[in-house]
Amino acid sequence: MYIWDIRTRRCSGRFTDDGCIWGSSVAVAPGGRFIACGARSGVVNVYETAELLSSTSHAPKPAKILLNITTSATAIKFNASSEVMAMASDAKDNALRLVSFWK
Repeated sequence: MYIWDIRTRRCSGRFTDDGCIWGSSVAVAPGGRFIACGARSGVVNVYETAELLSSTSHAPKPAKILLNITTSATAIKFNASSEVMAMASDAKDNALRLVSFWK
């Protein structure tokens, strides 16, 4: 994964998604607090952007690892306040999960 700064047109960070062999979706929370990476295996890893940008490791550990979908995670979306994330798969009917980030 590469994180690009659009203003400077430069790569501001890069990392390897933990355990991902074939990525299928990516979402950034409004405000940029979280980055979620979905894999063909159904795993969705959620990272805190601040930790990714400050980390010297190219293989950081995710803040959350979600194993709730058994087919490819093809869609990820955060709500406007980044308190809820939806993850879904188009490979199976009713394959939708909601995850709360509210504390």
